[in-house]
Amino acid sequence: MIRGSTVDAYVAGRDCAKRYDETRLGGADAARLAKYPQLAQRDDWRVSRFLKQQQTDNGKPCSLSHSGGVALWVCGGEAVGADIEYLRPRNFSAWYGSGVIHAHEQAWLVQQKDVLTAYYAIWTLKEALIKALAWDFADLAAVGLRRVCGQWGLHGGGQAWQGGVWRLSADYVAACVWQGADNGMRWHGYGEWQGLTAQRLWYWDKV
Repeated sequence: MIRGSTVDAYVAGRDCAKRYDETRLGGADAARLAKYPQLAQRDDWRVSRFLKQQQTDNGKPCSLSHSGGVALWVCGGEAVGADIEYLRPRNFSAWYGSGVIHAHEQAWLVQQKDVLTAYYAIWTLKEALIKALAWDFADLAAVGLRRVCGQWGLHGGGQAWQGGVWRLSADYVAACVWQGADNGMRWHGYGEWQGLTAQRLWYWDKV
């Protein structure tokens, strides 16, 4: 545990695409752009890389996500994962046949009033966990929300995680999970997201 540490989350939208600076790309991003130059025309690429260029991670673990032209960059703790999703009607029934959703998660979903947002919560949490663990999309079934000794918590990779789900606007939700930060999260916005007030929908301590 890094005592007194905080996880910082940064959000930017399409209006920040014009502030993207190709000359400031990191080594991995520059190499990727050289291989796939068409990326430079995509808003998701331009916004997410603009966001990365605004922060110095100082060696902290970081996680990047984008959806619908909005990007999320999260840094802090000893390990961190994040996912942002644009809320839209979606049929999640395929989860049940594929085994992606755990029996505990099914039980939790039944208890929720806002069913669509609850499904997105499970989805974003799973994506955040596999990012934090550096696992693949095929591993979604192995991570997520579990009930252990009567308490709900986030689990993946044989360990418990701290984290939650936040509503960023009427159309966006985001999940963040981490290890080793005891002061929670701080949210920061750029451009049209400046002044962001993230509403915490669900939160779990390590259990």
